[in-house]
Amino acid sequence: MSDVFVSYAREDRDRVEPLVELFEANGLSVWWDRELVPGSTYEDVIDKAIVKAKCVVVIWSKHSISSEWVQAEASDGLERGILIPVLLDKVRIPLAFRRGQAAVLEGWPAKQDASELKRLLKAISDPTSAQPISVETRSNWKPERSWLRRGNLLIGLAVLVLAAILIEFRPKDQTTTDTLFKGAIPVASITILPFSSRDGVDSVNHQGITYEVSNLLQRVGSLHIAPRQQVESYLDNLTRGFDTGLQAEYKLSGIVSDDGLSVMVSFTDDEDSNLIWSRSYELSDETISSTVHEIANDVATSFNLNVPVVAEDISSSTYLIYLKAQAELRKPVTLEILSEAKSQFEETIRLAPRFAEAHAGLCRSYIKLYRETMQINNFEMAERHYHRANTLNSNDSSVYIALGALYRNSGKLIESVDSIRHALQLTPFSSEAMRQLGQTYLKQGKIEAAEKQLLAAVKIEPGYWVNYQELGRLHFNNGNYAKAAEYYQMEVELAGEKSRALNNLAAAYYLSEQFDRAIDAWRSTAEVISYSPTLSNLGSAYFFKREFDLAADMYKQAIRITPEDHAYWGNAGEALLYAESSDADDYFERAIELAEPLLAIDPKDYLTLSSLATYYAARNNADRADRADALITQALTLQPGDVYLVYDAARTMARLGRNDETSQLLDQLVEMGYSEALIALDANFDQIEK
Repeated sequence: MSDVFVSYAREDRDRVEPLVELFEANGLSVWWDRELVPGSTYEDVIDKAIVKAKCVVVIWSKHSISSEWVQAEASDGLERGILIPVLLDKVRIPLAFRRGQAAVLEGWPAKQDASELKRLLKAISDPTSAQPISVETRSNWKPERSWLRRGNLLIGLAVLVLAAILIEFRPKDQTTTDTLFKGAIPVASITILPFSSRDGVDSVNHQGITYEVSNLLQRVGSLHIAPRQQVESYLDNLTRGFDTGLQAEYKLSGIVSDDGLSVMVSFTDDEDSNLIWSRSYELSDETISSTVHEIANDVATSFNLNVPVVAEDISSSTYLIYLKAQAELRKPVTLEILSEAKSQFEETIRLAPRFAEAHAGLCRSYIKLYRETMQINNFEMAERHYHRANTLNSNDSSVYIALGALYRNSGKLIESVDSIRHALQLTPFSSEAMRQLGQTYLKQGKIEAAEKQLLAAVKIEPGYWVNYQELGRLHFNNGNYAKAAEYYQMEVELAGEKSRALNNLAAAYYLSEQFDRAIDAWRSTAEVISYSPTLSNLGSAYFFKREFDLAADMYKQAIRITPEDHAYWGNAGEALLYAESSDADDYFERAIELAEPLLAIDPKDYLTLSSLATYYAARNNADRADRADALITQALTLQPGDVYLVYDAARTMARLGRNDETSQLLDQLVEMGYSEALIALDANFDQIEK
């Protein structure tokens, strides 16, 4: 049993640690760890820790008042009558928690109030005797805003160019022992044709049956299920009068009865067209899961295999909502699409609270929202739904894929690899797991291993646009812009919504010095859709053309769409700096204010570290110069061979007036393949002899 359970927001960890040390120095045992715990149920760990704690100390700050985790933990303490609030910032405590003993420690730990600390320690020693003090006197307090700033990520930086596709960079010359499909030779390869009615109509309900039978069979490690895009391409070719073949040994098909109450399923050896079996299954308006599981299990049993047990019997209408949510997640990312996916996963969970895959899907939705908006509460919600999914089904591939993404986005790359490898053990032919593993290898700097995994995903799902987006990103980040353009062109051809794909293609054109072609593409895209990365990239193009006011206007438009992304504020600050506007400082300050908290999620996020270095250097006073120097040094230590970090380092040194170091870094950039034409156009380096 712990004396104290400390509830806090991850951004406040450095401020909370001295308080924990104080408690421990006074002989109190403390539970306060927020680390992910693979293989165990995090929600259960927290629940047990709170139940066993003698009191719950909740740290209220500008970060924690909006944290659902903190409010949930505070609710547990309040229900047990052992809640003790601590105020670190001038904030208004959420209404439900205002009546309780509060210690006011504003300015902690730099400023320490002995009397408040004494009152706090006394309250902890006997939480039930603490008398409430008035918090209403603080009802007029407002969250403070320390207008910080941030530097620019220009076209020369892949962060700007591909801000919306989770840019993660890497050094070269690292290898891996992983091989394509290592240990994953399939017992059988099966094509599942869309179930339909006798008249050939493929309804939404039939799609649901087809999709879930495929989904269950994919979890059988020894089976390979042909991807839907491949099947759709085959059927499309058939309508045109030629048979391209299914490229699989076996075929599963189903005909739904006219009354919709049964389905006749046939399983065929496709090589010689021999019928292996044909069976009728009942369908019910009340449930689809049990029937789907029965069909999938009969297929697996044909090879002496079994499919995983269904965790919950879900109604057909609920399951279709889940399928629609999954379909939204496969579309090119926009905030509207992610919001729709999130809403449908939430509706699925409302109707089926114990459906692990829906929680895993909601986790992935929140991760993507975090990457799009850089709002930390989205990351916290992703954590919550992963832990709930793991509680419900710790042997589901989608749960481990979600955990791998969480680890990768918090900088725990070894753990991410382990989680996704476990997912691949459960579903060796999961293209999603292969892509996720490729993304993590890319962030580790293992280029060859990353490319292998992404090419494996292409082999499994040759018609899925995102595979080509990721391959384009890999080559883009390594300076192979012509190859990147080839993959991005394929992405453009396959993606339904093309603004992001066109943005990526234009970026590859720009960095291969096809400037006019790139600008035309960005302008055309911006006229059709207000997409913040495109607007920001177009702003960077104007920046290189020395049209700084026009560049700043583009960046401001991007800010209006995505106000929490520090990159756009930094971009605007840089344009305003060279436009000699007095507003530049405010934009840099806001950029820093948004970027600094991201290091609480991933302290080794070298992209944020290098960006912050350029922001601090823009003001060029002594304190900020030291901070900028330390940040860029740390970033380069983490990724010493990254061309874009070297570019950031050159900008940082130029802003600090260290011209000799800037010249050396620019020479290094050219050796690494960075465009000399872009260096010549870049206003950051005007004072340097090129």
